[in-house]
Amino acid sequence: MIRSLSIILFMLIGLLAFSQDPGLKKDIDAIINQYTSKENTVMKFEITMRYSESEVQEYSGAFYQSNGEYGVYFDDYQIYSNGKAQWTIFKENKEVQITTVDPEGAELSSPAGILKYLDENSFKYFDKSALATNNASLFIIEMIPLDKNSDYFKIRISQDTRSKQIKYIEVFSRDGSRFQMNITETSFPDKIDEKMYKWNVNDFKDYYIEDLRID
Repeated sequence: MIRSLSIILFMLIGLLAFSQDPGLKKDIDAIINQYTSKENTVMKFEITMRYSESEVQEYSGAFYQSNGEYGVYFDDYQIYSNGKAQWTIFKENKEVQITTVDPEGAELSSPAGILKYLDENSFKYFDKSALATNNASLFIIEMIPLDKNSDYFKIRISQDTRSKQIKYIEVFSRDGSRFQMNITETSFPDKIDEKMYKWNVNDFKDYYIEDLRID
């Protein structure tokens, strides 16, 4: 995640060139509602994590959600959640960790966590559509958390003006790291195979399972 002070300073100075537009909250609410109101959602995405100029991690994933339950798939691990418990499967170690879902928290490594964070927190809003490159038809909204203790000092969400679907989400952390999720495919099918979003212990019989839930 980026620890370059010059880059962070450039981003902060760039922010001053735009005035806040409180009306953009309605646009963000509409974008969030488009996804959270659907019974079933499937998203394919690519993630770039920048810890420094020389330390960059890239990986792809898939997200399947049905009625509040979801599964997130990566090459090395996958996650299932029913809103109360979360099962994290580490494929290489053949290990499963079961944890309690924090209703007040939001994990920004999945589309569900990002949308939850945006929906439950307060921001200042800025129109940054001028940042779009290559003649892309993008509506870009930048959000500054009002919570001074937030781990994140800036979030950008980009919507394709034609499809009205999220194109990418970019998160800037206070520790200098930077996280970008590019949404490559989005669909809202009538039905999703249950095995894609629901934990089934029979699928992991040869895995070590550690239950870390708090009663």
